[in-house]
Order: sequence, then structure tokens, then C-alpha cells
Amino acid sequence: MLIVENDGSMLRILNMTITKFEVVGVTTVKQAIKELLKGGIDFIVADIKLAKGKEGYEVFRELFFKGKSVPGIVFTAFEVNKKTQNILNEIGIEEIVHKTGQPKKLYVRLESAALKILSDRKKRFYPVTKKITSLGLENEYLTYNGSTRKIREWLGDVFKKKFTYDEENELKDLMTGICNRNMIPEDGHPHNFRQLGE
Repeated sequence: MLIVENDGSMLRILNMTITKFEVVGVTTVKQAIKELLKGGIDFIVADIKLAKGKEGYEVFRELFFKGKSVPGIVFTAFEVNKKTQNILNEIGIEEIVHKTGQPKKLYVRLESAALKILSDRKKRFYPVTKKITSLGLENEYLTYNGSTRKIREWLGDVFKKKFTYDEENELKDLMTGICNRNMIPEDGHPHNFRQLGE
């Protein structure tokens, strides 16, 4: 589990209390992307508000632009306004955990939400399936392990639990790459896909 949180004391508490995942803690989106591209991260927890007005949820968008999709949740000490909620929906975030109550109890809610998403394939694939639908790519062909089929057919078998966890992740990354090639970045400039291996 990668946790993006600029409060050092909160990171230490979560690192000590979360036991169902190996925790990697970072304080910026840039550091988060660097860790994620090393591989081995199955889940992201990102604070909405980081230092200097930065938003932790940007880690999901930036990761997607680098050809990968990792499921996750955001957490916050503030009320989520409609604008932020719309952004989270667009990125594909389904879960928001609030930093209410005792900080030492936050880990229970985070672990519970993470385990629920990781066990539910439709939630784990939600960000990429949402993008596939919005781009109308369900009938695009994808080649994996020597077979070529429509994306919707691959997804059907994923949801029927016909693949291992690692195979599902490989398929998810391939689907993310197809989405990326059909997306126009907000700045209007093409994505530099050479970054995928960085």
C-alpha cells in the first residue's frame, strides 16, 4: 500500500498501525509516481490536500497517463465539495475515507476499504473500465498472451475470475495504454510514452 500524506506524524501512525499491507509512505505526488513505477504497489491511499495547495488525488491521473492503473481511495479531514467530488468521479475514485475520530483508529477504516476494493474486481478495474466506456473502446481489440479479443470480452473473463491476480494487473495496464492512446491531455500536447519505463 502506498500512502500519499504530507503530515509526517500521520504517516508514522499509519505505518505503525496498518498490518494487513506493507506500507510505503511519501509526502508528494512526484515521490508517489516514482515509487509506483518501481512496481510492487497494489493499492494507493492519497490525502486530498497536500502541502502548498497540491492535491493528492492527482497521483491517480498522473499514473494513468504513464500507462498504469492502480486502485485506491482518498482520505481527507475536510468536507468534499461538489467540484472535488466530480473530479474524483472522473478519475475513477469510488471510496473516500474521512479523518474523523481518533487518528489511531483511521487504519481500521483504511484497511477495510482497501481489502473490499481489492477483493471486488469490478471496483479494482473501475478507473480503467470507466475510461474505456467514456472513450467508447469496449469493442477495440486487445492482444494478450497470444490471443486477440475485444476489450469487453477480456473484462468479462476478468470479472468471472478466470485469471490470476498478476494476469489481471497485466491486462489492466494494457487496457490503460489503449485508453491513453485515445486520450487528449489537458495541455493539448501528446503524452510522452517513453516515460512508461522510467
